[in-house]
Amino acid sequence: MGDLKMKNILQSEALRKYILETSAYPREHQLLKELREVSVNKYKERSLRCVPVDEGQLISMLLKIINAKKTVEIGVIAIDPSREAYEVGLPFIKKVGVEHKINYIQYDGMTVLNNLLTNEKQEGSFDLAFVDADKENYMNYHELLLKLAKIGGIIAYDNTLWNGRVVPSTYEEAEDSARDALRKLNSFLALVSCVDLSHISIADGLTLCRRLS
Repeated sequence: MGDLKMKNILQSEALRKYILETSAYPREHQLLKELREVSVNKYKERSLRCVPVDEGQLISMLLKIINAKKTVEIGVIAIDPSREAYEVGLPFIKKVGVEHKINYIQYDGMTVLNNLLTNEKQEGSFDLAFVDADKENYMNYHELLLKLAKIGGIIAYDNTLWNGRVVPSTYEEAEDSARDALRKLNSFLALVSCVDLSHISIADGLTLCRRLS
């Protein structure tokens, strides 16, 4: 499976394989397994950017713990300028019977979030936001999502370890605007007092922010 070669923060590939095969794959929903396989076959290397099984299960448990009723996702399934990935997932969304719960918007995230605030008056109404989009805009997304999330709501940022490249080295790698943006976000979130923070070394890095005020 593609998951076994993707986004590996763990030092041991054998240990990651153990986690997936012992704890993650046995509890993976059959339709999610089929979707993962279709994504690997259709997108090849691009499928490595998909949320892996263990991270998906963590987010699923978090949604249940906070009893989330209203969520927003920036990237792929809910808000995305490209409809391509959504169309891949749509047959599975229909099979599980949740199409009526998903409002896909084919547009850029900043425009949609600003519209939710200014025109639709959705401030403080979302239980959870998940961001897996253009990294250069993560700071801008955070500013808006902090207003859209309710007190106690969660904002989750994916890929915040960027395959380990966020770690400063004795020499700088090739220019990488996404890496630089993620470094800025990580440093910023560590210092703000309006959120609880947990930076988790799962998959390619997952940062959870809980709005406090």
